[in-house]
Amino acid sequence: MAQDLNKMFLNVPDTKVDAFTTDAELANHANKIAFIHGAGTIATHGEIFTGGTTNKPITVAGGPLADDSSDNWPAAWKDASGNKQIPANTSLQEILTKLFLKEVNGTLTGPTYTWSPSLDNPTLTVKQGTTTVTNNKHLPLGTQLTVTYAKTTTVSNLAQTVTVKSDQGYFKNAETTHRTGNYTETVNCSYDTSSVSASARWGTAAISTGDTITVDVTGNKTVTVNNGTATFTANNFTGVVLYPSTNTKTKLTTGSKTIEGIGELPQTQQDTSSASLTVYGYKPVFYGNYGDTNIASTFWTADKMTAKSLIETAPTQQDMTTGDATIFIALPTGHSNYNKTLEWRSTADNSLLGTTQTTTVSFTHPNTTTTTTYKIFYVTAATGWNGTDSFKLNWK
Repeated sequence: MAQDLNKMFLNVPDTKVDAFTTDAELANHANKIAFIHGAGTIATHGEIFTGGTTNKPITVAGGPLADDSSDNWPAAWKDASGNKQIPANTSLQEILTKLFLKEVNGTLTGPTYTWSPSLDNPTLTVKQGTTTVTNNKHLPLGTQLTVTYAKTTTVSNLAQTVTVKSDQGYFKNAETTHRTGNYTETVNCSYDTSSVSASARWGTAAISTGDTITVDVTGNKTVTVNNGTATFTANNFTGVVLYPSTNTKTKLTTGSKTIEGIGELPQTQQDTSSASLTVYGYKPVFYGNYGDTNIASTFWTADKMTAKSLIETAPTQQDMTTGDATIFIALPTGHSNYNKTLEWRSTADNSLLGTTQTTTVSFTHPNTTTTTTYKIFYVTAATGWNGTDSFKLNWK
């Protein structure tokens, strides 16, 4: 061991004692042994070490520790000007300890508990004929839809979790094994879905699965399915006492954290779930063409108006094709263009199609009791159209 230290720190060559060893060499050996045991001087290195300690300050500059960015250099090891140094009369063990060890007591934070169990949503499907209706679908008043729904007893997020954070690791119970990172334990809770039972409403009216509903209002109306209530019961965590550690993996007896039972969690939680779908009802705009010539206002009935195309707002362009003699558009009361005048003008040369006339009809939307007055704008000719031409609608 002495020779290892000799070579590591002093770089003094190994020596042997035999019949040819001189008195001077023996004296040198004795001095080395005295140094190892706390006495004597190694002069070959400028008498830095005497009796196992430094006998004058060692300036620290340019080396890896001299440029320590976090400046963990011991405050007592600086001269009056603030320069780093190793003081005189400092043992090798103290030097190494000061430079390479700074023991830090770790802490534990927590415990933190999380638990958010949930009951999955019921199923809900709304169809228009065979087409599935999507949320916020715009549909004309009177549209009929079929609703099917069912309860769901599937649950999610059953995990109860407790976490204790550590900055230097921890020890568990009476164990001597050092553990790094944070302590986390997860257990699943118990649950009861026996009271789950789905019920539904269309607006405020109760409906059953398989029922047909009618879009009967202008604006939004919602199908809502409630899934009832599930009850969740917390289960116990494993009882444990956690102890903080130093950065040298030494167990500390203060600052421990105890986890027992369900901790800070509530004994039970309840959750409900629901599903919904909203549709938007509107009063449609009707438009199209007839081959009838020189028609009078008495021609127009609700059936004649609704026999053609419908749209939510209004077209910006309409066509006349061979055989057409009359073009029309019908707007419901409340439409932004209801009280305006209308011209059909050619998209080719902006020429006027003809004189626009108006009349009104009363229309009860199918499958509802809602009646709306429609204003019909139309141009009629004495003969049928020849060819195909497009006309833009010019509202004034």
